[in-house]
Amino acid sequence: GREGENGDAETWGCGDAGNFSLDITPKVRSTTLPPSHPLPPSIPNLWLVIAQDTTEQKQVAKELAAKNADLVQLNRLKDEFLACISHELKTPLTAVLGLSTLLKDQALGELNERQARYARLIYQSGRQLMSLVNDILDLTRIETGQLELTLEPVQIEMVCDRAYAQARQVYLDKDQQNEGFAPEISFTLEIEPGLDTIIADELRLRQMLVHLLSNALKFTDTDSTIGLRVNALEGWIAFTVWDTGIGIPAEKQHLIFQKFQQLEEPLTRRFEGTGLGLVLTQRLARLHGGEVSFISKSGEGSEFTLLLPPSPPQSSNLSNLTDWGRERSRNRLILIVETVVRYLEDLTTQLKSLGYWVVVARSGTEAIEKARSLQPCTILLNPLLPQLSGWDVLTLLKSDVQTRHIPVLIAATQAEKAQAYAHNADGFLSLPVQKQALVQNLPRLSKPHSQTKTALTILYLSGELGETPSDSSRLIAQLTEVLSIRHSELNYQVLEADDLDQAELLAQVWHPDVILLDGSGIVEPLTYLKNLSFHKGLTSVPIVTLDRRMSQAANHIIGLSVYPCLAPDNQNKITALLDVIQVAAGLTYKSSILVMEIDQRNGTKDLSPSLLSHSLKSYTPWLQALIQFLQTAGFRSLLSSSWVDVYRQLQDRTVDLLLIRLKNINNSADLIKGLIGLGELPNLPSILVLDHRVEAPTLDQMERFSGDYNPELESQLRAVATQILQGHSYSMNELLDHIHQALAK
Repeated sequence: GREGENGDAETWGCGDAGNFSLDITPKVRSTTLPPSHPLPPSIPNLWLVIAQDTTEQKQVAKELAAKNADLVQLNRLKDEFLACISHELKTPLTAVLGLSTLLKDQALGELNERQARYARLIYQSGRQLMSLVNDILDLTRIETGQLELTLEPVQIEMVCDRAYAQARQVYLDKDQQNEGFAPEISFTLEIEPGLDTIIADELRLRQMLVHLLSNALKFTDTDSTIGLRVNALEGWIAFTVWDTGIGIPAEKQHLIFQKFQQLEEPLTRRFEGTGLGLVLTQRLARLHGGEVSFISKSGEGSEFTLLLPPSPPQSSNLSNLTDWGRERSRNRLILIVETVVRYLEDLTTQLKSLGYWVVVARSGTEAIEKARSLQPCTILLNPLLPQLSGWDVLTLLKSDVQTRHIPVLIAATQAEKAQAYAHNADGFLSLPVQKQALVQNLPRLSKPHSQTKTALTILYLSGELGETPSDSSRLIAQLTEVLSIRHSELNYQVLEADDLDQAELLAQVWHPDVILLDGSGIVEPLTYLKNLSFHKGLTSVPIVTLDRRMSQAANHIIGLSVYPCLAPDNQNKITALLDVIQVAAGLTYKSSILVMEIDQRNGTKDLSPSLLSHSLKSYTPWLQALIQFLQTAGFRSLLSSSWVDVYRQLQDRTVDLLLIRLKNINNSADLIKGLIGLGELPNLPSILVLDHRVEAPTLDQMERFSGDYNPELESQLRAVATQILQGHSYSMNELLDHIHQALAK
């Protein structure tokens, strides 16, 4: 299509000659003209029309959809076949068990020792086969949605005792060599006081506990210990089965909840089993609205935790389960998605010492299922996962309405930090994760998120000869990182455009709150901004400029709302930029207070940065308390180490109040010089001086004496200061009142 002579759009169509995908994108590039020749609006827009034949892709998609439907049908037929064959197997097995029971009990007559042993073997083998058939049938019924729970109040102590008795009997039946003797394995049962009942299907709850206890007995040597511990956990009831057995090898742990998986090689197996017990336990737990998690170390034992709600959701709809999970208060449940045993053990130990409960997932699909059902307060995710990539897991979590509100911390190497924030991670931790990093990040992420977030859309516009893509992407990555870490209350998005027409098209669609104009590669800023003024969709949006040339040129264009951010390229640039963006977008922001302490030591004659405090730790306890108090009161606290730094920060960023603390001034010449330079700066903010000199003269003393103080210093202080507070008699709350008064001016 093109524009007609009168500005009317003309379009061309085509018949149904296949499937075509049209990508129509304006690609007008800015024309560099002298200032006296602005770009006339009569020049028609040129459109780049990209047409792609999608016939083959659609045909392939249809074939894949058909094959997927066939696979679904085959899987359904397989489940139906297993259910049918299981029913058919149970009939002859019931007869075998009944007759073998009569034989082993010698109800039909006496048997000799060999005949009695054979009868017992027939009975035990029949019991094992019946157990296998029942497991397959239950699993098939769960996957086909045919298994229904019978919910009722269940006595916790009673069901635990029954489960252990049943698991012990199964263990005895399989213990062919020690027939008639109880295994030398001690068992302990611990139930938290006050936990009496749970709403569950008693048969299925006992079945889950029997599977876990049977595994503990099977993989634990004699003269060892196993146990069952029941605790209340943040709205859940946790049944934890622990043992001191052989443990699970690290390379096999992610396979535990897959069907027919065994810990041993088929040709060297010592333990019987089909690998269905844990799978069935997990499926039954999810049917109750819960989950199963475990931690294990080879050679030291395992700990399996069955998490169940006190009362399962009445509907199987996952959205109801999500709502139920969100209502839990003071959530301290953390989901760790990790496969490296060393990292997993360290994280588990550190989190438990901080008072958190831990649930573990070792694969991507398992992580998504547990995030949906358990609704943890935070997810710690290592991107290196088997089967499904951790980056795909993060994308799925953030796109799912049931999990996108859960904060996700990426635990990886520093090289993956930018990629983490590009995938909308809520934070980043470097491996191996240190406890202090958890202390700093978890409380921030665990705070309940409001249901509605303030929207912030930023349009990043670079000149046609601007920065390289790597520089541009680095700036965007840094900006999104700061937004993720420090401004989780914002629902933000960053759009990118490299020419004015493309930017205007994006502005019409997304309605950005602010334009971030990067003019580093624009040869003639004035011409570029004049061209921008013809794009009405852009002139109505506040513009944040990043260099002096663009800022000065913008002052010559009528109708533009420009907010300069002239911070130098250092670690504070992004923070300063975000402050300006919030002001430009009209968002509520914290007032910034720049704090400077002037402390001449040992008769020094200058106030160079090397003689000033450089970090918060090196400041006096009083000043440390002040900084923390200001942050608690809702202010942004900035520290400055020299007059040069003060001048730079006042010019390059938004500072609402300069707070100067005077202490131990022996030579006032350099201080006077610094105050004079401060007074010469344009657009000074309010200045509050805390005069904490040991022998600071009062105003009355200044008027009565002329030799005990430097009148020029006191004159300069009064010239630049909005208010001077003398002495240490002011409390922090009184100081806060004076700060609010100074900001109001």
